[in-house]
Amino acid sequence: MYINLHLYLDPGQIKKVTLHDLSKTLKITDLQQKIEDEYGVQISQQKLIHKGKILSGKDGETLYHYNVNYNETIQVHKRAVLGALENTPVDSKEEKPKEEVKEKLTDCDSKLYEIGDLVDVKDCDASSQTIGAYFEAKIVRITKNTEENVEENSDGLNYHVVYDNWPNDDTDHRVSNLKLRPRARVLIKVDKLEEGTKVLVNYNQGDATKVGEWYAAQVEEINPRRKKLICTLFVGVDNVPLPNTEVTQLDQIFVLEEPVPVTSRDVDISKAMSSTSIKRKHTIECEDCQESWKVCLNYLYPALSHL
Repeated sequence: MYINLHLYLDPGQIKKVTLHDLSKTLKITDLQQKIEDEYGVQISQQKLIHKGKILSGKDGETLYHYNVNYNETIQVHKRAVLGALENTPVDSKEEKPKEEVKEKLTDCDSKLYEIGDLVDVKDCDASSQTIGAYFEAKIVRITKNTEENVEENSDGLNYHVVYDNWPNDDTDHRVSNLKLRPRARVLIKVDKLEEGTKVLVNYNQGDATKVGEWYAAQVEEINPRRKKLICTLFVGVDNVPLPNTEVTQLDQIFVLEEPVPVTSRDVDISKAMSSTSIKRKHTIECEDCQESWKVCLNYLYPALSHL
Protein backbone atom coordinates (compact mmCIF):
# COMPACT_ATOMS: atom_id res chain seq x y z
CA MET A 1 0.00 0.00 0.00
CA TYR A 2 1.00 3.63 -0.15
CA ILE A 3 0.16 6.69 1.95
CA ASN A 4 0.51 10.43 1.49
CA LEU A 5 2.50 12.72 3.78
CA HIS A 6 1.87 16.45 4.20
CA LEU A 7 5.07 17.84 5.70
CA TYR A 8 4.64 21.15 7.54
CA LEU A 9 8.33 22.08 7.77
CA ASP A 10 8.25 25.85 7.41
CA PRO A 11 5.53 28.36 8.32
CA GLY A 12 2.93 28.54 5.57
CA GLN A 13 4.58 25.87 3.42
CA ILE A 14 3.46 22.29 2.86
CA LYS A 15 5.50 19.61 1.14
CA LYS A 16 3.35 16.77 -0.23
CA VAL A 17 4.99 13.40 -0.82
CA THR A 18 3.94 9.78 -1.21
CA LEU A 19 5.47 6.74 0.46
CA HIS A 20 5.13 3.50 -1.50
CA ASP A 21 5.44 -0.19 -0.67
CA LEU A 22 4.31 0.10 2.94
CA SER A 23 2.68 -2.57 5.09
CA LYS A 24 -0.26 -2.14 7.43
CA THR A 25 2.00 -3.64 10.09
CA LEU A 26 4.60 -0.87 9.75
CA LYS A 27 5.35 0.50 13.21
CA ILE A 28 4.88 4.22 13.79
CA THR A 29 8.44 4.40 15.11
CA ASP A 30 9.71 2.88 11.85
CA LEU A 31 7.65 5.39 9.88
CA GLN A 32 9.18 8.22 11.93
CA GLN A 33 12.66 6.85 11.24
CA LYS A 34 11.86 6.74 7.52
CA ILE A 35 10.70 10.37 7.63
CA GLU A 36 13.91 11.39 9.43
CA ASP A 37 16.10 9.52 6.93
CA GLU A 38 14.35 10.82 3.82
CA TYR A 39 13.21 14.31 4.82
CA GLY A 40 15.58 15.34 7.61
CA VAL A 41 12.99 15.85 10.34
CA GLN A 42 14.34 14.41 13.59
CA ILE A 43 12.04 11.96 15.36
CA SER A 44 12.01 14.17 18.47
CA GLN A 45 10.63 17.01 16.36
CA GLN A 46 7.92 15.00 14.58
CA LYS A 47 4.25 15.27 15.39
CA LEU A 48 2.20 12.85 13.27
CA ILE A 49 -1.54 13.40 12.89
CA HIS A 50 -4.07 11.23 11.07
CA LYS A 51 -7.71 12.34 10.93
CA GLY A 52 -7.27 14.50 14.01
CA LYS A 53 -5.54 11.81 16.07
CA ILE A 54 -1.89 12.04 17.14
CA LEU A 55 0.04 8.91 16.18
CA SER A 56 2.22 7.59 18.99
CA GLY A 57 4.48 4.60 18.60
CA LYS A 58 5.64 4.31 22.20
CA ASP A 59 3.88 0.95 22.68
CA GLY A 60 4.71 -0.48 19.27
CA GLU A 61 1.57 0.81 17.52
CA THR A 62 1.31 0.25 13.76
CA LEU A 63 -0.51 1.85 10.83
CA TYR A 64 -3.19 -0.81 11.32
CA HIS A 65 -3.65 0.21 14.95
CA TYR A 66 -4.61 3.73 13.84
CA ASN A 67 -6.67 2.49 10.87
CA VAL A 68 -4.44 4.19 8.30
CA ASN A 69 -5.64 2.94 4.93
CA TYR A 70 -4.40 2.91 1.36
CA ASN A 71 -3.88 6.40 -0.15
CA GLU A 72 -4.79 8.22 3.08
CA THR A 73 -2.88 11.22 4.39
CA ILE A 74 -0.74 11.69 7.50
CA GLN A 75 0.24 15.21 8.53
CA VAL A 76 3.82 15.64 9.75
CA HIS A 77 4.30 18.77 11.85
CA LYS A 78 7.80 19.86 12.82
CA ARG A 79 7.94 20.82 16.49
CA ALA A 80 9.84 23.99 17.37
CA VAL A 81 13.12 23.41 19.20
CA LEU A 82 13.01 24.79 22.75
CA GLY A 83 16.36 26.57 22.40
CA ALA A 84 15.24 28.28 19.23
CA LEU A 85 12.13 29.58 21.01
CA GLU A 86 14.16 30.90 23.92
CA ASN A 87 16.48 32.81 21.58
CA THR A 88 13.67 34.46 19.66
CA PRO A 89 13.52 38.25 20.30
CA VAL A 90 10.46 39.28 22.32
CA ASP A 91 9.47 41.98 19.88
CA SER A 92 9.84 39.80 16.79
CA LYS A 93 6.67 39.35 14.84
CA GLU A 94 5.53 35.78 14.53
CA GLU A 95 5.12 34.80 10.92
CA LYS A 96 1.60 33.60 10.44
CA PRO A 97 1.00 30.58 8.22
CA LYS A 98 -0.47 31.43 4.88
CA GLU A 99 -4.11 30.55 4.74
CA GLU A 100 -4.85 27.82 2.27
CA VAL A 101 -7.04 29.13 -0.51
CA LYS A 102 -10.16 27.03 -0.61
CA GLU A 103 -11.02 25.82 -4.07
CA LYS A 104 -14.37 26.98 -5.34
CA LEU A 105 -16.36 24.17 -6.90
CA THR A 106 -19.50 24.49 -8.97
CA ASP A 107 -21.94 21.60 -8.64
CA CYS A 108 -23.40 20.38 -11.92
CA ASP A 109 -25.82 17.87 -13.35
CA SER A 110 -24.55 15.16 -15.66
CA LYS A 111 -26.40 13.69 -18.62
CA LEU A 112 -24.95 10.23 -17.93
CA TYR A 113 -24.56 9.85 -14.18
CA GLU A 114 -26.20 10.86 -10.91
CA ILE A 115 -24.91 11.24 -7.37
CA GLY A 116 -25.21 7.82 -5.73
CA ASP A 117 -24.48 5.86 -8.90
CA LEU A 118 -22.18 2.87 -8.43
CA VAL A 119 -19.35 2.90 -10.96
CA ASP A 120 -16.14 1.17 -11.95
CA VAL A 121 -13.18 3.55 -12.00
CA LYS A 122 -10.09 2.89 -14.10
CA ASP A 123 -6.69 2.98 -12.39
CA CYS A 124 -4.73 5.56 -14.40
CA ASP A 125 -1.74 5.94 -12.08
CA ALA A 126 1.33 5.54 -14.28
CA SER A 127 3.31 4.08 -11.34
CA SER A 128 0.63 1.53 -10.44
CA GLN A 129 1.05 -2.20 -10.99
CA THR A 130 -2.66 -2.43 -11.83
CA ILE A 131 -2.87 0.41 -14.35
CA GLY A 132 -5.94 -0.09 -16.51
CA ALA A 133 -7.79 -2.14 -13.89
CA TYR A 134 -11.22 -1.09 -12.64
CA PHE A 135 -12.10 -0.56 -8.98
CA GLU A 136 -15.57 -0.24 -7.45
CA ALA A 137 -16.62 3.23 -6.33
CA LYS A 138 -19.61 5.46 -5.72
CA ILE A 139 -20.22 8.96 -7.08
CA VAL A 140 -20.69 11.39 -4.19
CA ARG A 141 -20.48 14.71 -6.03
CA ILE A 142 -20.40 16.11 -9.58
CA THR A 143 -18.69 19.44 -10.30
CA LYS A 144 -17.44 21.49 -13.21
CA ASN A 145 -13.86 20.76 -14.26
CA THR A 146 -12.03 24.10 -14.04
CA GLU A 147 -8.62 22.83 -15.14
CA GLU A 148 -7.10 24.35 -18.25
CA ASN A 149 -6.30 21.02 -19.89
CA VAL A 150 -9.65 19.23 -19.95
CA GLU A 151 -9.43 15.79 -21.54
CA GLU A 152 -10.51 15.67 -25.15
CA ASN A 153 -13.97 14.12 -25.64
CA SER A 154 -14.81 14.37 -21.92
CA ASP A 155 -18.02 16.01 -20.73
CA GLY A 156 -16.07 18.67 -18.83
CA LEU A 157 -17.15 17.43 -15.41
CA ASN A 158 -15.39 16.03 -12.36
CA TYR A 159 -16.93 12.97 -10.77
CA HIS A 160 -15.95 12.82 -7.09
CA VAL A 161 -15.88 9.20 -5.95
CA VAL A 162 -15.38 7.14 -2.82
CA TYR A 163 -13.91 3.68 -3.35
CA ASP A 164 -15.74 0.68 -1.88
CA ASN A 165 -12.53 -0.82 -0.53
CA TRP A 166 -11.48 2.40 1.22
CA PRO A 167 -14.69 4.01 2.55
CA ASN A 168 -12.84 6.00 5.24
CA ASP A 169 -10.38 7.58 2.82
CA ASP A 170 -11.00 11.33 2.92
CA THR A 171 -9.01 12.01 -0.25
CA ASP A 172 -11.02 13.93 -2.85
CA HIS A 173 -10.77 11.50 -5.77
CA ARG A 174 -11.90 13.12 -9.01
CA VAL A 175 -12.20 11.41 -12.37
CA SER A 176 -13.61 12.31 -15.76
CA ASN A 177 -16.36 10.36 -17.49
CA LEU A 178 -13.63 8.83 -19.67
CA LYS A 179 -12.17 7.04 -16.65
CA LEU A 180 -15.34 5.47 -15.30
CA ARG A 181 -18.21 3.29 -16.42
CA PRO A 182 -21.42 2.03 -14.79
CA ARG A 183 -20.76 -0.70 -12.21
CA ALA A 184 -20.68 -4.11 -13.86
CA ARG A 185 -23.28 -5.96 -11.81
CA VAL A 186 -24.62 -8.88 -13.86
CA LEU A 187 -22.77 -12.18 -13.49
CA ILE A 188 -22.58 -14.48 -16.49
CA LYS A 189 -21.49 -18.12 -16.56
CA VAL A 190 -18.81 -19.36 -18.91
CA ASP A 191 -21.21 -21.59 -20.85
CA LYS A 192 -23.40 -18.55 -21.59
CA LEU A 193 -20.60 -16.52 -23.13
CA GLU A 194 -20.29 -15.93 -26.84
CA GLU A 195 -17.35 -14.84 -28.96
CA GLY A 196 -17.19 -11.07 -29.09
CA THR A 197 -18.98 -10.54 -25.77
CA LYS A 198 -17.51 -7.64 -23.76
CA VAL A 199 -16.93 -8.60 -20.14
CA LEU A 200 -15.14 -7.63 -16.95
CA VAL A 201 -12.78 -10.37 -15.81
CA ASN A 202 -10.38 -10.93 -12.94
CA TYR A 203 -6.75 -11.21 -14.01
CA ASN A 204 -3.38 -11.13 -12.28
CA GLN A 205 -0.66 -9.78 -14.57
CA GLY A 206 2.06 -11.09 -12.27
CA ASP A 207 0.71 -14.64 -12.01
CA ALA A 208 -2.27 -15.55 -14.19
CA THR A 209 -3.18 -18.48 -11.93
CA LYS A 210 -3.91 -16.23 -8.94
CA VAL A 211 -6.61 -13.73 -8.04
CA GLY A 212 -5.91 -10.29 -9.45
CA GLU A 213 -7.86 -7.16 -10.34
CA TRP A 214 -10.63 -6.37 -12.79
CA TYR A 215 -10.06 -5.61 -16.47
CA ALA A 216 -12.26 -5.04 -19.48
CA ALA A 217 -11.99 -7.84 -22.01
CA GLN A 218 -13.55 -9.29 -25.15
CA VAL A 219 -14.20 -13.01 -25.47
CA GLU A 220 -12.21 -14.83 -28.19
CA GLU A 221 -12.68 -18.51 -27.37
CA ILE A 222 -14.75 -20.51 -24.87
CA ASN A 223 -14.52 -24.15 -23.87
CA PRO A 224 -16.89 -24.67 -20.90
CA ARG A 225 -16.13 -28.38 -20.64
CA ARG A 226 -12.43 -27.72 -20.15
CA LYS A 227 -13.15 -24.55 -18.21
CA LYS A 228 -11.09 -22.54 -20.64
CA LEU A 229 -11.65 -18.89 -21.52
CA ILE A 230 -9.47 -16.93 -23.93
CA CYS A 231 -9.93 -13.15 -24.17
CA THR A 232 -8.40 -10.00 -25.51
CA LEU A 233 -7.56 -8.12 -22.32
CA PHE A 234 -7.41 -4.31 -22.32
CA VAL A 235 -4.78 -2.77 -20.04
CA GLY A 236 -3.20 0.61 -19.42
CA VAL A 237 -4.75 4.05 -19.69
CA ASP A 238 -5.22 3.69 -23.45
CA ASN A 239 -6.74 0.18 -23.40
CA VAL A 240 -3.78 -1.57 -24.98
CA PRO A 241 -5.08 -4.96 -26.24
CA LEU A 242 -3.48 -8.18 -25.01
CA PRO A 243 -4.88 -10.89 -27.31
CA ASN A 244 -4.90 -14.62 -26.56
CA THR A 245 -5.00 -14.07 -22.79
CA GLU A 246 -6.25 -17.05 -20.81
CA VAL A 247 -8.50 -16.11 -17.90
CA THR A 248 -8.38 -18.64 -15.06
CA GLN A 249 -10.69 -16.94 -12.54
CA LEU A 250 -14.04 -18.12 -13.88
CA ASP A 251 -16.32 -17.98 -10.84
CA GLN A 252 -16.99 -14.25 -11.29
CA ILE A 253 -17.38 -12.83 -14.79
CA PHE A 254 -19.42 -9.67 -15.30
CA VAL A 255 -21.18 -8.24 -18.34
CA LEU A 256 -19.86 -4.76 -19.12
CA GLU A 257 -22.50 -2.06 -18.69
CA GLU A 258 -22.93 0.99 -20.89
CA PRO A 259 -24.03 4.40 -19.53
CA VAL A 260 -27.78 5.00 -19.54
CA PRO A 261 -28.70 8.71 -19.92
CA VAL A 262 -30.37 10.04 -16.78
CA THR A 263 -33.44 11.12 -18.76
CA SER A 264 -33.88 7.58 -20.14
CA ARG A 265 -33.84 5.77 -16.78
CA ASP A 266 -36.87 4.21 -15.18
CA VAL A 267 -37.24 3.23 -11.52
CA ASP A 268 -35.71 -0.22 -12.02
CA ILE A 269 -32.66 1.10 -13.89
CA SER A 270 -32.08 3.82 -11.29
CA LYS A 271 -32.22 1.21 -8.52
CA ALA A 272 -29.84 -1.10 -10.38
CA MET A 273 -27.40 1.77 -10.92
CA SER A 274 -27.23 2.60 -7.22
CA SER A 275 -27.24 -0.76 -5.43
CA THR A 276 -25.63 -4.18 -5.64
CA SER A 277 -25.29 -7.21 -3.39
CA ILE A 278 -22.29 -8.73 -5.17
CA LYS A 279 -18.90 -8.51 -3.47
CA ARG A 280 -15.97 -8.87 -5.86
CA LYS A 281 -12.75 -10.64 -5.03
CA HIS A 282 -9.47 -8.74 -5.26
CA THR A 283 -5.75 -9.42 -5.14
CA ILE A 284 -4.87 -11.69 -2.23
CA GLU A 285 -2.26 -9.94 -0.09
CA CYS A 286 -1.27 -12.85 2.15
CA GLU A 287 0.01 -15.96 0.42
CA ASP A 288 -0.02 -17.99 3.67
CA CYS A 289 -3.75 -17.95 4.33
CA GLN A 290 -5.07 -16.66 1.00
CA GLU A 291 -6.80 -13.73 2.71
CA SER A 292 -6.56 -9.97 2.55
CA TRP A 293 -4.98 -8.01 5.41
CA LYS A 294 -8.42 -7.19 6.87
CA VAL A 295 -8.92 -10.78 8.03
CA CYS A 296 -5.43 -12.24 7.90
CA LEU A 297 -3.87 -13.23 11.22
CA ASN A 298 -0.40 -12.46 9.86
CA TYR A 299 -1.42 -8.82 9.48
CA LEU A 300 -3.55 -8.52 12.61
CA TYR A 301 -1.20 -10.45 14.89
CA PRO A 302 2.24 -10.74 13.23
CA ALA A 303 3.60 -12.81 16.10
CA LEU A 304 1.08 -15.59 15.51
CA SER A 305 1.53 -18.26 12.90
CA HIS A 306 -1.33 -19.78 10.99
CA LEU A 307 -2.86 -22.81 12.61
